[in-house]
Amino acid sequence: MKRVPLRTFFYYYDTKVKTFQIVVMMKDVPGALNNVLERLRDRVDLINSFSYSLEDGTAIWSGFGRALSASETAEGLRGFLIESRTVQDVDVAASSKGLLVDTFHLGLVDSLGVPRIVLSTPALRRVFSDVARMFGTGGATLLFEEGLSMGRDNASFMKKLMGPGIVRAKAQELLGVYDSMGWGISVPREWKPGERFALKIEGCFECGGEKGGRTSCDFQRGHLVGLLSTFYDMALDCTETKCKARGDSACEFELRPSTPLTIR
Repeated sequence: MKRVPLRTFFYYYDTKVKTFQIVVMMKDVPGALNNVLERLRDRVDLINSFSYSLEDGTAIWSGFGRALSASETAEGLRGFLIESRTVQDVDVAASSKGLLVDTFHLGLVDSLGVPRIVLSTPALRRVFSDVARMFGTGGATLLFEEGLSMGRDNASFMKKLMGPGIVRAKAQELLGVYDSMGWGISVPREWKPGERFALKIEGCFECGGEKGGRTSCDFQRGHLVGLLSTFYDMALDCTETKCKARGDSACEFELRPSTPLTIR
């Protein structure tokens, strides 16, 4: 199956049909979600949906959907769903003049409880480019240092969660987090801890392959240094040997120990 980006819906706009946001709190038991979906099958065409368990024995299912009948109402959907014996509460909001906004969720929290926000990649790239333009080489250094700091923090969190041994054994797999979070598709080329790390990042978010502006991914380079140096407890230097912004097919990075250290 071909890998695709995860689609998230903070709002939705469609003037041609009435849409709803439906949020259901249900007992976290087998069959509960299936019961909800069966009830909605003939009334709503789902655009997206997701579910997650809470720590009190309940679960939340939330979705955006198009009404299959022009006479459908938020009150009607709520009343129909609340009749299920596994459903504890229902919140349904209808679109207004085509606009449907997620009014239920307050920010984002990942599966490990870390709060997150969403920024558009082009907007973040513009911020990075402005920093580099305003501060010149100092801007590139600033971006590298910020990436370095974030990479260290991310790696320290993973080591505390899983333990240093697991993190080192699964380091290449953990780079897959870049893929799922939209930073780019990581492809390790050479993996020799203590000697050399070489990897390619296809579709690197920082440059986006845009020519005529910055020609290096300083934040990403710093993040790789912070991440891998903390994973393996060694000082590393990183060189971006290729960059899509320079016309290369992808961004490539090479990391080597800056001083010969023994892995602990």
